[in-house]
Amino acid sequence: MAAENDIVVEADRDFYLNCQMITGLGNPANMAGFQIMMTVKKIQSDPDTLALYKAAPAVSNLAFGQFSFHISHSQNAGWWLVPPSGSGAITQTMVYDVSCLDIAIPPNLITLIEGGVTVTGPVTISIP
Repeated sequence: MAAENDIVVEADRDFYLNCQMITGLGNPANMAGFQIMMTVKKIQSDPDTLALYKAAPAVSNLAFGQFSFHISHSQNAGWWLVPPSGSGAITQTMVYDVSCLDIAIPPNLITLIEGGVTVTGPVTISIP
């Protein structure tokens, strides 16, 4: 069963999701040999081809179960529509997950973390 963790993304700002997998004894879990992916979608039933974000970790140390995803401000800028063209988040049903695929035969596809995504708008629009 995946861990449930909702996230808040401030549109037009860099967002980082830092993860550390640990064993039941509290030791770093060796994730070497796993392919890890984070996906964000408008609605859960969207195909992967319509994902708002889908990428492998930007930084990782899989032997120690550590990985970090980076959604850049340019990637999430369109997730918030300011008036007059819009009135906030592009949807209220946004979801994400962090999944992994191991090298076993047959491979196991496992969801590690999943949850809702709340999008907020920035206060400062630009810095000169």
